[in-house]
Amino acid sequence: MWFSKISSGFRVWFPVDVASELREGLVAGDFSVTVIDPDDSASVSPTVAESTQKSGVYYFDVSSAFLVANGPGEYFCLIQVDTIDGPSGPPEILNNFGSILRVTQEDFDSLVASIEANLSSNHGIGSWVDSGSVSASTIATAVWATVISSNSNKATEAGGMLNVLRKAVTNRQEAFSGSPGYLILFDDDGATPVVNQEIRDEATGGIVASVGVPAKRATDSLP
Repeated sequence: MWFSKISSGFRVWFPVDVASELREGLVAGDFSVTVIDPDDSASVSPTVAESTQKSGVYYFDVSSAFLVANGPGEYFCLIQVDTIDGPSGPPEILNNFGSILRVTQEDFDSLVASIEANLSSNHGIGSWVDSGSVSASTIATAVWATVISSNSNKATEAGGMLNVLRKAVTNRQEAFSGSPGYLILFDDDGATPVVNQEIRDEATGGIVASVGVPAKRATDSLP
């Protein structure tokens, strides 16, 4: 195996050969890769790809996030190649081989700095490693600016409840006569019920439609 630094961590290169000839055209399903941290307390399973420059040469990436989370030291990389059960088929290969990826303190510091720089560039708020530079107002602004339409669990998610409250203020709502009657709040599409509540008159009797009595609210939008 050979190791090279990339912007997102380390890239591990290796050839696969059969009878001293490179085996081309293997796919991710022919490989099982395990990278184990120095303390044998965490592992990751990267996906293998074939080089676009040289067929028969393959690689996988060990992300900087995994390395930073587990610190400097010696990481064991195990590659298992299996075309017997894998999708590419014969000529058959069943082999295991491993090597050590050494992450020095200098490598570690470089990876941390790279992650910090990327986060700072993408989010524009300075150092994300130094928590003191992230103010409460910055976090609050980011949270409240987040689109909450994807939060749908009104029972367990604060975002889901806020979303229902927004719909209760702005969306189509109709009262339907009957015994009992129903007051239905519709989703943003104007057709799917979000909340369906039974309603009765003050004597717990049925609801009767009456001309001139408000019963339908059209969809509106917040300014």
